[in-house]
Amino acid sequence: MTEEEIKRKKKEALEDYNKAKNELINKKKRKIKIILILFGIILVILIFIRIIFGRLYFSLPYTYYNKSNEYIFYVNGKHENISFEDYKDVPVIPGVLYFRRINLGGWYNVEAYDKNLFFEDEKIIFDFKVNECYTHTDNIRINCDSFDEKLIRKEIKPKFTRLFIRKNGRKEKVMYDGEYISDISQYVKEKGYYYIEIWTEYEGVETKLYVTVRRKESVK
Repeated sequence: MTEEEIKRKKKEALEDYNKAKNELINKKKRKIKIILILFGIILVILIFIRIIFGRLYFSLPYTYYNKSNEYIFYVNGKHENISFEDYKDVPVIPGVLYFRRINLGGWYNVEAYDKNLFFEDEKIIFDFKVNECYTHTDNIRINCDSFDEKLIRKEIKPKFTRLFIRKNGRKEKVMYDGEYISDISQYVKEKGYYYIEIWTEYEGVETKLYVTVRRKESVK
């Protein structure tokens, strides 16, 4: 093989190498472009879902949240019954899709377990004492409704975030929907039945406390 043929072969090999290299680069660019287009489509879909539906939640059976706090509820200094729902949300797609663990139950005044709650005083003031509960043997945090009679209770201060009051009847009437307040006297003056929700937040867990009450007579 002559020197000229060797140079020609080297030139052809270099051209083939550059061609293969450019094809590989272009293929990578096409993949990146496709990924960016798909990412853009998904992002637009997520924004659309967020605007139209808000946050989306899903949960699975037997994945309950099992560290509920104890909310001891007082009305004008008297211990009363109240129910609760805990929501522990884990983001799957932040801002759009969340995995939700739920716990339902109620905290009761044993002496008034079967009694309905009535508002009879003119002034109605709410108060709470809130506890975390731990096993007395190994100090593991568990639900406060555990059957363990020797639970260790530690008082905590959750953030009370929202209050909702609705007067029930043929025509429901929202009496209050806003930041939490403890004195609700001006919103429960009329005779009738009321549904009340109180929202709290503590260490990433939202709790909805709710109770149905009756005012026997209207007050000024």
